[in-house]
Amino acid sequence: MEILVLAPFAAVEAYHYPLMALARELGALGHRLTMVHCLRAMDTGCTAMNALNVSDRARNSEKAKVCARCIQRAQASERLGFWETRWLEPGKDARPGDFRGLGITPAQLRNYAAYELLLQRKAETIPRDSDFVGPWRLREKALRGILPQAVRILEEKKYQGLICYNSLYGIHRVFLEIGHHRGISTLSLHHSLNAGEEDGFVLFRDNVFSFLEELKERFSEKRFLGRGDQKAIRRHENALFRSRKLWSYSTPHKKGFKGVGKKNFSRKVLVCLSSPDEVFAACFAGVLPPSRKPAFADQVAWIRWVRQEAREYPGTLFWIRPHPRLFPNRREGQMSSLGVMLEGERKKPHPANFFWPPEAEQGSVWQHLTDTDVLLNAWSTLGESFGRRGVPVMTFFPGYANSGDRVGWTARTIRGYSSLMARLLEEPKRWSHAVSSDAWTADYLTHNRFRLRIKPRWWVRILLRLVRGVQREEFFLKGLMFRDPFGFTGRKTVVRMLANMEKC
Repeated sequence: MEILVLAPFAAVEAYHYPLMALARELGALGHRLTMVHCLRAMDTGCTAMNALNVSDRARNSEKAKVCARCIQRAQASERLGFWETRWLEPGKDARPGDFRGLGITPAQLRNYAAYELLLQRKAETIPRDSDFVGPWRLREKALRGILPQAVRILEEKKYQGLICYNSLYGIHRVFLEIGHHRGISTLSLHHSLNAGEEDGFVLFRDNVFSFLEELKERFSEKRFLGRGDQKAIRRHENALFRSRKLWSYSTPHKKGFKGVGKKNFSRKVLVCLSSPDEVFAACFAGVLPPSRKPAFADQVAWIRWVRQEAREYPGTLFWIRPHPRLFPNRREGQMSSLGVMLEGERKKPHPANFFWPPEAEQGSVWQHLTDTDVLLNAWSTLGESFGRRGVPVMTFFPGYANSGDRVGWTARTIRGYSSLMARLLEEPKRWSHAVSSDAWTADYLTHNRFRLRIKPRWWVRILLRLVRGVQREEFFLKGLMFRDPFGFTGRKTVVRMLANMEKC
């Protein structure tokens, strides 16, 4: 089987080394590989630079250092001789006629170029200032230069599969869209969805959104949870409670789980907002289809409705918790536009049972696990954790929730949403909520998941202390290549997914 492996961001160890280990295993299984690396094709701004905290507005000398690092690591990979190598170089802009018959349009390419920039800005609309438009145009120009090279590489051989790390990045989307038009199947490698795994990985068909659709189709509340499933869930939740990962936005939870208390109220409703910028960026790039219209126009309208509805339930505490990503946090230092709007809403008059502390005083979201009666959720993954404890979960926008409407309830009208909340407030926590949430979480954490042991052998670690530069990379990669990176489960997963690719 001819497989094209996209590895343009070699400077990022978290992307490159797992991809090399996967490629090594594919070669051992008898597949013929061609590796694609970047030779300054996106020297004005790229994923590797962003991952290494070099912005598109940084000096050219800083960007050049990242490019040199990418090339050095890619050359070390090429010298191993396990696969053929192709290089992407700065090219001439593709003309409008060059797009004909490729399955990709100039507008799509422009949107792919904006994807990461939108995430960096936490944008919910397209910014029009020069700080955004300038880098956007440069990235679009670079992708236009890559387009003819992608066509040439894909025409060299009759490829049956295309593999990359995270298929949502701009360069990858160009190759993938052209490949899809030619009938080439795609696998996207990601780190495990389990927050408690360091060496766990998962393979998606095309992207994470198609993976979630696949899970929804196969979902069954009657799924049997084995010991491995239960262990995976415990490991995942324990890591979330500790909040040690960079992408864990909540603060760590202290032991005890005593909760923050309902103050002097008989019931408590936790209202959790989500960060819409990731959804907007994915929709703009065309990888996430538009969802059906929800009951509320947006989250601001939703919160205004909750504030008004709280007056109808004086004995119920409504605790409002916006997503920490909306505000400056340990991962991003920028305030989102929605965060600014919510701060204005927070300061408006509200009933006594409508409690909305400032972001600095919110504390850990996990302190609400034990005393919440109903969770009003936008589309956050918190729904699964609360559902596992029998808490009824109402999803405001199920089209963008990981589990959709498989876990919890939703309504398409405001009247239906109001009556559903009233009914759930009268019902006690039920075991059925926990059963469906457990079944979904087990599938989410274990489907297509495998382990990659990318730590080099002991003799390689000794040599790494003695050498530098390209030689150091070669020693590391040789240590990676000359050991079996998979356990039996990993090889079984990859063989199954490659078999599915060949059928397509």
